[in-house]
Amino acid sequence: MQLTCRTTLSEHSGYVTAVAVSPDGKTVVSSSGDQSVKLWDVASGKCTATLSGHSADVTAVAFSPDGKTVVSSSWDNTAKLWDVASGKCTATLSEHKDFVYAAAFSADGKTVVTGSEDNTAKLWDVASGACTATLSGHSNTVCAVAFSPDGKTVLTGCFDNTAKLWDAASGVCRTTLSGHSDTMRAAAFSPDGKLVVTGSDDNTAKLWDAASGACRTTLSEHNCRVKAVAFSPDGKMVVTGSDTTKLWDAASGKCRATLPSSANLNAVAFSPDGKMVVTGDDDKTVKLWE
Repeated sequence: MQLTCRTTLSEHSGYVTAVAVSPDGKTVVSSSGDQSVKLWDVASGKCTATLSGHSADVTAVAFSPDGKTVVSSSWDNTAKLWDVASGKCTATLSEHKDFVYAAAFSADGKTVVTGSEDNTAKLWDVASGACTATLSGHSNTVCAVAFSPDGKTVLTGCFDNTAKLWDAASGVCRTTLSGHSDTMRAAAFSPDGKLVVTGSDDNTAKLWDAASGACRTTLSEHNCRVKAVAFSPDGKMVVTGSDTTKLWDAASGKCRATLPSSANLNAVAFSPDGKMVVTGDDDKTVKLWE
């Protein structure tokens, strides 16, 4: 497998913290230490909008399932919802007591989950902007969050070296994934919800059985902390971001490709068709690989 960088998006003035691709594959969203969120046209590589309103580094971004809304989180202790068409902020989610590191939508688009340095994750109603639940149980910063594809489970990754799986309806922690020997940086579900991938400062990524909490595979060819992870849309591949970007076979755990980088990787994402990988770097750029 060989991927080539076809486009470099370079209008951010700070390091790039997160990237995501719209459900139709036509738009990339990125967040940065420059306090902004940017929307990019995939075909032309042009920045189509800059979403300004956060007062500190923006740490995460995600599209809603219908592609009409973006959620962003920030070290200003808030998350924000943005209308993609107008670029306007439609809600500010502001009950966290410290930096907000992560944000994600549920599969039905009705709920957002956020993770914070206040050691909690929170669930929010998108329509009203109200906080509907607080998930408490971690002993350090919650730096990664995700919903399972069926919306019944919330995944949190934490600087306490663990990930937790929570019942979304009750807020009860069902499983704790323990095995990393250093700070956890990233976590994501597989498209079928059966696996979880995590990335850590111990220079590895791990694949876990979501039902049992057992570690299935350790991906261990990186020489630096793994700060970003994602599954391909078909679930057959995993991408990890570290000093390089690596693509792994999810079934065998074998590395299939390594993408060079001029800076440490902070963010990785697949396009919905699985043909493109998007990376965000410390060098202030977003790269599109095919």
